Amino acid sequence: MNLIRSRTLLTRFLWATPRYKLQYFRKTKDLVVGKIWNFLTRSASDKAVMARANSIISRAIELGRKGRLRIAPERISISATEACNLECIMCPGHAGKSGPTLSIEQAEALFLGLTNDNVHMGQPKLLDMTAGEPTLNRDLGPIYRKFKELYPNAKISMISNATVPVRGRIREAFELTDYVGMSMDGATPATYERIRKGSVYKNVVRNVRDVATIKKEGVNCDSVQLLFVAMDQNIHELAEMVRLAHSLGVPRVFMQESEVRTTPFNTEGQNIALNLSNAELSPFVAEAVAEAKRLGVELTLTSRLQDALKSDSPSGSEYAQSTSTAENITQPRLTLKEGIKSCHYPWFYAPRVVQNRSGEVHPTLVCCHMPHADEGGNLRRHPELKQKSIVEIFNSEVYWNFRARLLDGTLATTACRDCQYFRMTQWTPKQLRDLETVVNEELDRGQI
Repeated sequence: MNLIRSRTLLTRFLWATPRYKLQYFRKTKDLVVGKIWNFLTRSASDKAVMARANSIISRAIELGRKGRLRIAPERISISATEACNLECIMCPGHAGKSGPTLSIEQAEALFLGLTNDNVHMGQPKLLDMTAGEPTLNRDLGPIYRKFKELYPNAKISMISNATVPVRGRIREAFELTDYVGMSMDGATPATYERIRKGSVYKNVVRNVRDVATIKKEGVNCDSVQLLFVAMDQNIHELAEMVRLAHSLGVPRVFMQESEVRTTPFNTEGQNIALNLSNAELSPFVAEAVAEAKRLGVELTLTSRLQDALKSDSPSGSEYAQSTSTAENITQPRLTLKEGIKSCHYPWFYAPRVVQNRSGEVHPTLVCCHMPHADEGGNLRRHPELKQKSIVEIFNSEVYWNFRARLLDGTLATTACRDCQYFRMTQWTPKQLRDLETVVNEELDRGQI
C-alpha cells in the first residue's frame, strides 16, 4: 500500500466515528493524521536512505580523497593522564602513578584544533578524557571548564576507577561531567580486589555512592553507569553487579567481554579471558537481564554477551526489545562482517590522543577498542601526523583510506576482527541523511 493511499484511508477512518466522538475528532483530526503521516513517511524515508548507505559513503570517501569534503569529529578522545593508581590484571599497561599528565595549555591547544572554518560537516559534541585514571590530573576540572568555554553546547564523558574520594578538585571534575562511568569488575570484595589490584572494595563502593548522590540523570547529567569487564572468573557475578548498581543508586550497567592483549600486571597468571561457550554463558547473562528488568536498571551488553542469549528465549527477546529503540543499537544479531562495513566510528570519533614521557602529544589509534590495531589503524606508524591538529588528522589520506577499507570489508578480517562494539557504532538514518546532504551540495558545485 503506498503512502498516499495510506493517508486517504487513515483520514476516512478518523471521520468514520460515532457521532458523539465526531466533535472531538474534528478538532484533532489534522493533528492526528499529521503525526501518523509523519511517522509513516519518516519510516519509509529511513529505509530508503539506509538502502543508499554504500553509495552515500562511497561518494563521500571519493570527495574526501580529492580534498573536496572535510569533516570534523563529534566525539573527542584525549588522555588526561597516562598515570594510574591501580594495576588491573587485564590492563594492557600504563605509565604507573607518575605518568605524564596533560596541562591546561596543552588541552586548550588540542581543543582549538578540533575544527576550522573549512569543515563541511561535524562539530565537537562530546569530550572523553578517559585513559589511565583521569582524576589523578589535578587540573581536570579547569580543563573541563576550558572545553565548555570553547564549545558550550558540547558534553563531557569520563570513566573513572572511583578509587579517589569525591571531594575538592575531584568533586569539581565529576560535577562538570555529563556522562559518568565507573569501573567495577566484581560485585564482591574478593573478586573485585583480585582483579583490580591496589583497590579497596569498600572505599570504591562509598565513592560510587557519593558520585550517584551528586549526579542525577536528567537533572545534572545525561548518564551514570557502572562498567563491568566480563571474564570466566567473574561472570557468575553479572546479576549481582546489577543488584549492586541498583543499591548504590546507579541506573545503568555496561557489560563487555575482556579484551585480552598484553597484560603486564597479571603476574599471577590469572585467566583474564572469557572462554565459556554461549551455552555456559547464557544462564549468567539471562539472570542479569532479568534482574535489570525487575529493578529498572538499564543494561547494555556488547556483542559477545548478546550472542550468548538465544534470540527466541524470554531473556533474549526482552533484551532485544529494550535496546532496539536506542539510537546507537541496531539489529541485535547483526553479524561482524556486516557490522564492520557499516561502522561509523572513523566518521564521528577522533583518534585517541595521548602524551608521552617526553611531553609530546600525538595520536595513537583510530579506535581505542580495535582488537588488532597493528593490522591497520595504528597511527603511531604515521609520524607525518604527529604535528597536525585533530581535524587535519581526521581529513588525512590515512583516515580516508581507513574509511574505505571499512566499507569494502577489508578491516573485518584484519584490524577489526573480533570487535565486540560494532553493533553500537552503526550509521543511523539521520547521520546518513546529513552526510548525503553535504555530498550532494559539493557535487552541485561540480562533477566528481
